[in-house]
Amino acid sequence: MSEALVVWFTGLPGSGKSTLAKFLQSKLREKNYLVEVLESDEVRREIIPKSTYTQAEREVFYRVLYFTAKKLSKYGVITLIDATANRRRWREE
Repeated sequence: MSEALVVWFTGLPGSGKSTLAKFLQSKLREKNYLVEVLESDEVRREIIPKSTYTQAEREVFYRVLYFTAKKLSKYGVITLIDATANRRRWREE
């Protein structure tokens, strides 16, 4: 099995990242692709229930998104991420 694509939608809060990711997910599923959206709000609630948005917390959060997307991709799942990615290095990863 070959690795799949990862797309990271970035932008300001409320700019439509989730809407775009969910739209693309539905279109890809119509074509029978394996696709998963890592919705930032949902992931954050699971790993940091009482988030304070400190820099250290953000580092953990983005590392979890990166790691999860990398693993899903390895197994052929197209992965869509909707997160601000406030540091360029996370977007470049």
